[in-house]
Amino acid sequence: MDEKKSGSGLPDISGVFNVNDSDIPDRLLDKPEARKTDRPQDRRGIIFTEQTTKEELLKKQRTVRRRGNAAKKRRLRRRRMITAAAVIAAAVIAVFAVKTAVENSKRPTVELYTVTVGAVRSTYESQAAVVTAATGKNPIATYAVIPENSYDLNGIKTGQTAMITNSDGKVYEAHVTDIAEESADTALTDSVGSALTDKTLSAASNIFIYVKPDAPMNEADGTVLSVCIITAEVNDVTFVPNECIYRDSNGAFVWTVSSFGKTLAKKYVTVSLSANGCTAVIGGLKKNEKTVYKTVTDTAERPLTEGQKVKVISPEGREETTTS
Repeated sequence: MDEKKSGSGLPDISGVFNVNDSDIPDRLLDKPEARKTDRPQDRRGIIFTEQTTKEELLKKQRTVRRRGNAAKKRRLRRRRMITAAAVIAAAVIAVFAVKTAVENSKRPTVELYTVTVGAVRSTYESQAAVVTAATGKNPIATYAVIPENSYDLNGIKTGQTAMITNSDGKVYEAHVTDIAEESADTALTDSVGSALTDKTLSAASNIFIYVKPDAPMNEADGTVLSVCIITAEVNDVTFVPNECIYRDSNGAFVWTVSSFGKTLAKKYVTVSLSANGCTAVIGGLKKNEKTVYKTVTDTAERPLTEGQKVKVISPEGREETTTS
């Protein structure tokens, strides 16, 4: 090579890398004539990407409007669906409320009683007069004497526990020692009759119940006292008010109410002593169970039946929303 011919001071390498297009594979050539586009290009096939044609601009605008309209339609559909769902839900709630109100109006209203454990006592209460006397071979003693015409009907027997209460409220523990007829001891019954008559108690009876205090009683003869005799007693037993006990051909039963649904169920029980408004239950019930105490609605109009739903109210008349 001739460095002088190049005129630049550099070696002349023209012709060294002379490569024809025919020597380059077609897949490596980006021929301008193979490109198809509406965009302006120069004579060498170079596309002017910085420019946008009117048609492309209109196309973009139409695309933006189409997408915006589609979004609006979707939002509108969602709002309509939500509104429709709310209307349907409100209608269902209203129907359910009306149905519940109608069902409640048909339910009998009941009040419940919680079963407890304790003593049930049958008692006989009366007035008596203090009499100091002797009966037969017994030494002189003080008695509270009750005139009674039908003591056998009251279940009174000798040995029964009694409580004597004076006018000041002092209580004396005592026991029934005798049940005597007038003819048994004329002298005694005369003094008894006199004491009773003085205190405006009837002495016309021919039967007298003698109740002797367990400890000395400092009361003057003829003093009027109150006496309560325990004629029958069961202890540590479950009991319910008499109103809770129902009976049919199969025996005594109570109505229980389920905690869920307030549904009636018939439960047969074994009863014992019934006294002072309570009935001892010796089988079939446990402490803290709840039984129907009374029905507020007319049971003739709405009789209680097995599986029937009821409305439960508290003793104060408020409807109970929970089960205890």
